[in-house]
Amino acid sequence: MPSEAIRSSKLWVRMRALEEHVPPGIRGALLRTLAPARNPYEPVNDRLRMIFIHVPKTAGSSMTAALGGGRQRNIPLVRYAAYDRKRCADYFKFCFVRNPWDRLLSAYSYLRSRIGLGGSDASWVEANMADLRTFEQFVTAIGRDDAQARQLMSYMHFMPQHRWLTLEPHGEPYIDFVGRFERLDQDLAAVADRLGLSIQLEHRRKSAHRPYREEYDERMRGIVARLYSRDIELFGYDF
Repeated sequence: MPSEAIRSSKLWVRMRALEEHVPPGIRGALLRTLAPARNPYEPVNDRLRMIFIHVPKTAGSSMTAALGGGRQRNIPLVRYAAYDRKRCADYFKFCFVRNPWDRLLSAYSYLRSRIGLGGSDASWVEANMADLRTFEQFVTAIGRDDAQARQLMSYMHFMPQHRWLTLEPHGEPYIDFVGRFERLDQDLAAVADRLGLSIQLEHRRKSAHRPYREEYDERMRGIVARLYSRDIELFGYDF
């Protein structure tokens, strides 16, 4: 029988598929029926009239803490719209994004570090990535096998960033401000000014891996460019 952690990770993937593919007209009612306790709005959203979309591996944990309320949750924007489209439209919506090559390496390194520690991330990695012991093996696998790429990229840490921000599978980001991990302090100041807050992020942990450009060869670089082409196009990144 699967553990609670494995069930939790599978539920997240299934909920995400539901949110992307069910027609908007029935999406909200269906989500409330299937997951009535999963209302995404918290008091901090209404107090500040804002929605922060935490894209994994973009300093979102620190941002959630700095906003002064709510649990750290990875919730795509479509879920806010499904539960209350008017609030979603009216509130200031913002996020941070990251260079896709850098983000993929960061996510892989983080997840591999969770092996043996318990929790949903560790269980998912042990079930899906146990044999991918190096970053090169991982990138080769998602570049060679489309089915495996879809499976791995459906998990929150690898999911393309634009899919956190759109209301339809191929839509445009429904977001008011897109900050960048690479200029976090500058863009954080813009968010703080918009919200009328003084926001201080916790000290960011130093990466446990080498600078991302040192981890890629030309073949690996091309695989990531293909798989994350929409992110690269939308957010103007290059290697």
